Amino acid sequence: MKPPGGTSSYFQAIAYGGYATHVTPRLSVEVGGDYSAFAGANELNYGEFFIGAAYDSLSARIYYSPRYFGESSSSVYAEINATQPLIDRVRLFAHAGWLRYRYESPYGLVPPRGESTERVIDGRVGVRIDLDPFQLEVAWVGVSNHIAAFLVTGATTPNGFVASLSVSF
Repeated sequence: MKPPGGTSSYFQAIAYGGYATHVTPRLSVEVGGDYSAFAGANELNYGEFFIGAAYDSLSARIYYSPRYFGESSSSVYAEINATQPLIDRVRLFAHAGWLRYRYESPYGLVPPRGESTERVIDGRVGVRIDLDPFQLEVAWVGVSNHIAAFLVTGATTPNGFVASLSVSF
């Protein structure tokens, strides 16, 4: 990912915190927040608050950010996620999200006439492998409006395959 603003940094860190509890053995609820920080592009740093619920392998969250990607406008993001075990430590997953945001492209791009940048739909479908304490994911990621996504160096579209490695502690 290359954040806008002329920086040469490709590093983003996200810290999460919150509280979750089981309402029933299969239903849980949560409330919390996260903070995204960009190396070399501090003006993009932003925080979000969220509420969510999960039932078995289906979860949903609603996020609110007062200064999304450091902009002066707020945002609301809703997501739904599902997982399906394949074999031990391997799962299929799917994600769909909807963003409501008064977006001004940091890249100076102008949306085509009649195309709203205020509502953006994103999706992701892939495979997750649990390698305790790490998780490896390979997924196809898509977004409905290329102006509302970070440009990937050398790519002509934000849609494509992504591999990620995360650690839990």
